[in-house]
Amino acid sequence: MTKIKIPYGIANFEKVVLQGYHYVDRTRYISIIEEMGESNIAFLRPRRFGKSLLVNTLRDYYDIRKKEKWQSLFGKYYIGKNPTALASSYMMLHFDFSAIMTDSELAAQNGFLFNVKMSVGQFIFFYFQDDYAQAKTDFANIHEVNEVMKYLFSLVSQKNCTEKIYITIDEYDHFANELIAWKLSVFQDVVSKNGWVRKFYESLKVAVGDGIVDRIFITGVSPITLDSLTSGFNIVKQLSTDAILHEMMGFTKTEVEEIMLGVGATQENLPSIMENLKNWYNGYLFSEECTERLYNPDMVLYFASEYQKLKKYPRRMLDINVMSDYSKIRRQFQIGGQEQERISILEDLIQDGQIVMKLTDQFSFEKRFDTRDFVSLLFYTGAITIKEPYLDKTIFNIPNYVIKQLYFEYFSQILMEKIGSNHDVLKYGDAIDVLIMDNNIQPLVNIVAIIMSRLSNRDAMKFGEKHLKSIFTTILMFSEAYYIHSELELHKKYTDLFIERTNRFNIPYQFLIEFKYFSQKRHEEMQVIQPENTQNDWEIEIQAARNQLIGYTNLPFFQEKADLKPWLIAFVGDKPLIVEEIASS
Repeated sequence: MTKIKIPYGIANFEKVVLQGYHYVDRTRYISIIEEMGESNIAFLRPRRFGKSLLVNTLRDYYDIRKKEKWQSLFGKYYIGKNPTALASSYMMLHFDFSAIMTDSELAAQNGFLFNVKMSVGQFIFFYFQDDYAQAKTDFANIHEVNEVMKYLFSLVSQKNCTEKIYITIDEYDHFANELIAWKLSVFQDVVSKNGWVRKFYESLKVAVGDGIVDRIFITGVSPITLDSLTSGFNIVKQLSTDAILHEMMGFTKTEVEEIMLGVGATQENLPSIMENLKNWYNGYLFSEECTERLYNPDMVLYFASEYQKLKKYPRRMLDINVMSDYSKIRRQFQIGGQEQERISILEDLIQDGQIVMKLTDQFSFEKRFDTRDFVSLLFYTGAITIKEPYLDKTIFNIPNYVIKQLYFEYFSQILMEKIGSNHDVLKYGDAIDVLIMDNNIQPLVNIVAIIMSRLSNRDAMKFGEKHLKSIFTTILMFSEAYYIHSELELHKKYTDLFIERTNRFNIPYQFLIEFKYFSQKRHEEMQVIQPENTQNDWEIEIQAARNQLIGYTNLPFFQEKADLKPWLIAFVGDKPLIVEEIASS
């Protein structure tokens, strides 16, 4: 197969096409959107999901200035062979709100105003160049975003243009999401009746009503800002969960296979690579009516770009740029100052891998931002995704290993804050290396014991077996040498923790761990031997755990794994009383 150029980090459609980069054709959705009859659309996807490239494609397709280039840009793609009536027929007005500072409300307001002036100024330069110098002078005396928009729309009206305006807005909510997490009251002010964000969108609504603006396409991450504008901007149709548009962003399995073959993967090693890419980057489902789960395109292109260089896996499967964007997950948990209330949701996701909730129809901060709203926000931002419908609710799960790692990193931060320590002091890496290479679990157990001994009395009072497992899993997630499976279901049995080797590294062992936890008081109570028994309750409980672990190892799934090492770990308070490798029967 011909070697392909990977457009990692490139969101400029013209550059991708004319410089010969690989483009996964999404142009058919241009005609689909037109046929839907919706003129004003909001389409939301998680960060790094191809939103900017799609918006740039729309701009090139509809811009009257690109008419002469149209065939060279689109000729070989679906839309080039099936053009719509509206091709090259609009003046394109584009806004990108991704780079606005949010250090303070004033900084955000000034940044928004500057951004709007830049975009409007560029529009005037492109389409009314003779008026550009005067506009620059006039802008110096305009200090409200709605006044900037009124200035533009008045100018367009005076020109009696035959072409109308098509507005595209990329990352419409980027700065607003920062405000929500930073100070909710500030966000509420800017989208309120007299707020500067609301006034901007109200001016767009007026221009649509006047016939100056014919179409609007908005991308972002969550619908919170749009929902908060209520009647001020109620002309947009939110189509993010529409099944027809499900694959408009993101890659399918077939598309990822084509990319990997194009960067040097062979038919022999492709299945192994795809298995890893599925675990790390796949899993996204945005509509309950769809079945094809999508890969995060940025993550795939990162991997492909790195793999193409030396035909080897990158040193880290998690792209540092994705990590930077998604590491803000903690801010979502802090919205409204309710982080502690939401830790239980985080624990449920970590332990069970899923949560059942009804998706919020419309966000509103006029009422309390409740658990349903919070879970819905996690869905839109890609921190969870649809697993399957359940009655009138939805079962959401963690989409892939990238997101799972970020959850555990966040959980680890909380844990370290509680015990007043840091990762370096506890030397996670050394303990993990000794475990996976030498089958020596004791150093890892010792670290967990240190953490538990430092937890406050209040935390210890609420402590249970799932919390013990969470600490172990959090530490283990710091390595990419294996996959961590919590509550793996096999024949209606659920294992506590299965540590599965990946095919990236030559690791001699895999591990199956069963956990037991008892408070000091409960342990003391269990020491009494009941008349009808020959063992006390503690001994009975531990033997039952051994038998359960042996039962797991006898399942066909584990019988095939000759290198499996089963361990039983039982804590009493912060003391590991049982650390025992179990021999399979």
